[in-house]
Amino acid sequence: MYDPKYTIQLKEYDYDLKESVSHGDVSVHLCAKSMTFDNFCYLFSEYMNMGGKDFRDGLRVGEAFRNEHRTLQGLAVRFCLGIIVGLSKQEYTDARNETAVNACKKIASMIENDELKIGRII
Repeated sequence: MYDPKYTIQLKEYDYDLKESVSHGDVSVHLCAKSMTFDNFCYLFSEYMNMGGKDFRDGLRVGEAFRNEHRTLQGLAVRFCLGIIVGLSKQEYTDARNETAVNACKKIASMIENDELKIGRII
C-alpha cells in the first residue's frame, strides 16, 4: 500500500508523450539506507534546484521535524550546522551566495569560540 510519508513514487515528465510517467515506488527507508554521502549531496542539490527551495521550505521541514525523536532532532541540528561550517570554508563568492557564506562564517566563528554550543549524542 502506498503511503506518501514512507514511499517515494518515482516519476518524470515524458516530453514525447507530454505526460508524467511512473517508474514505480521505492521505500524512503531503503533509499536512505542505500545512499552514500555523494548520493546525498547530489540528491540534496537536485532537491534544492527543484523550485528553488529557500528559508520558508526549511522552516516547514523544521516544523515537521518537531514530531521526530528528540535524538534525531539533535542530530539534524548538528548535521545542518556541519553543512553551514563546511560552506563557511569557501574562498570565492559572488552576489548569489555572498550573504549566505558570510552568515555561515559568522555561525562557524560562534561555534569555534564556544559562543554557540552544538552538543553531542547522549
